[in-house]
Amino acid sequence: MEIHILLAGQQLGPFSETQVRQYLEEGLVSSSDLAIYEGMEDWQSLDLVLANLPPSAPEMISPDEPPPESPAPAEQAPEPEPP
Repeated sequence: MEIHILLAGQQLGPFSETQVRQYLEEGLVSSSDLAIYEGMEDWQSLDLVLANLPPSAPEMISPDEPPPESPAPAEQAPEPEPP
C-alpha cells in the first residue's frame, strides 16, 4: 500500500504503512497531516487513513528510502572554548 502525505503544502511519498507509522512515532509527521492512497477519493487525516487501511502483508522499510524532510533545526550558538 503506497501512502502519500501532504506536508507543508507538498505531496510526499509514496511511503509504506510501516514507514508512515515509523515517521509518526519519530514525530516527522502528525496524525492530523492529510494523507491519501490509491482508491481513496479525498485526502483525510493520517490517523483516519491508517485506521481504515485494508489488511496487507507485512512490509520492510527500505534502508534507501529517506524519511520525509522536516524543517531545519534552529542553529545553536557555538560553545565557548575552555581557557
